[in-house]
Amino acid sequence: MAQKLTKLKDIFKHVSSIDLGKEILFEDLELYNKETETSKQYQSIEEAENDLSLMEKVNKINFTLGGGRGANFEKGKDGKYPGFRGAGGARDSGSSKALHPASLNNQGRFSSVEGTIQEFIKKHGGSSTEYSTAVDSQGFAHNYVHGGKNSVQILPISGGFTAIHNHPNGSNFSSTDLHSFAALKGMNTLVATNSSKAYRITKGANFDAKGFDKAVSKSRFTTKDYNKGADLWLKKNAKKYGYTYSYE
Repeated sequence: MAQKLTKLKDIFKHVSSIDLGKEILFEDLELYNKETETSKQYQSIEEAENDLSLMEKVNKINFTLGGGRGANFEKGKDGKYPGFRGAGGARDSGSSKALHPASLNNQGRFSSVEGTIQEFIKKHGGSSTEYSTAVDSQGFAHNYVHGGKNSVQILPISGGFTAIHNHPNGSNFSSTDLHSFAALKGMNTLVATNSSKAYRITKGANFDAKGFDKAVSKSRFTTKDYNKGADLWLKKNAKKYGYTYSYE
């Protein structure tokens, strides 16, 4: 979506939800508050667009991918730790720069998505900043973006695609990653690479985008270790929300 979309009708052609920080606006016009777990239901697109405060937030949005925090947090009264979180440090998606994807498309006649993932790991296993690419079902990279230390912009392509990006700190998916995965209708698979392996999450035929988005926003982990906590949570909830998840 190179063109900036300002009308909800147009935005929801591409996404199923919009993360507004403390709230999520879903395609059915439910405005869900992550902190209070309460909702407001707009009755029409017109009513939502007439809410100037809402639209001010909507028009600031750029979809990004970002590394999860590795920091430790204290156990809560429920005996669990905070769940999925955004990247540590300031968001820096504004520093994203478009690169030519030719260097990722060097597999010859027999290209594949897996081949592009492995090429991406080779190129960015030691990178100190984030990069991203959108790959079609044949493994052809259509774009290539250089981001900042904590995030990188997604550039979707037409048709189903796999989004690949690196996490310099080697972490599992962040809350920002998982919201983008749920929201972007064309994104079939999201991949986060580290120095040698990749976290992968793929939508199934019955993927519950709305339920998954809400669950991520209120997630709690049973361990203090972010990567282990995220891994356990994503494995446990895969069948419930209709996705597959792996780390390999």
